[in-house]
Amino acid sequence: MKNSRNALVALLTLGTLAASPCLAVAAVSVVRAFTFEKGTSEWHPVGPVKLRADSDNSYQPNSLSLRAEGESPAKEFSFAYSSDFKVDPGKNYQFGGAMNVESTSDPENHFAIYVIVDSVQGTSRKNVVSSTFGVDKGPTKKWARVGGSFTAPNEGNLVGHFVIVKSKPTAIKAVVRLADLKLELAQ
Repeated sequence: MKNSRNALVALLTLGTLAASPCLAVAAVSVVRAFTFEKGTSEWHPVGPVKLRADSDNSYQPNSLSLRAEGESPAKEFSFAYSSDFKVDPGKNYQFGGAMNVESTSDPENHFAIYVIVDSVQGTSRKNVVSSTFGVDKGPTKKWARVGGSFTAPNEGNLVGHFVIVKSKPTAIKAVVRLADLKLELAQ
């Protein structure tokens, strides 16, 4: 009896260990990847902020990052935002990227990446998801990985976009970089 129980435990343990890699790694598909080798046409500045793709202080060797530089207006939280992308209702998404605050005139005004999902009905938009994905704590000149996840609500026609935001709606001069941005559908 004891030997058959040990054999059963060993068999179950081996079966669990063999299945673990399949259980631990969820398959994902990339919904939107923002690389900047082809420029910044999918990103839009807010106010007099200037956008460009460059290789200075790049996240990975031989790659380009988005450089957002300039003075963001007072009473405005946004620094720059991406073009819209389709979001499927009821699906789980994950996001990952890298962020760098190279310089800022106000070290107490921190930067983050938000994802905003809107329900679109004709020409009107209603915000249904706003999630912060990582906050950079001031001008470190070092790259930080940021990421998170969200579930899209089960409603209508959904679109999303990423926004570089600041923590306070005050005027600020800054240089912020983004690289390796991906939105993935978690399976």
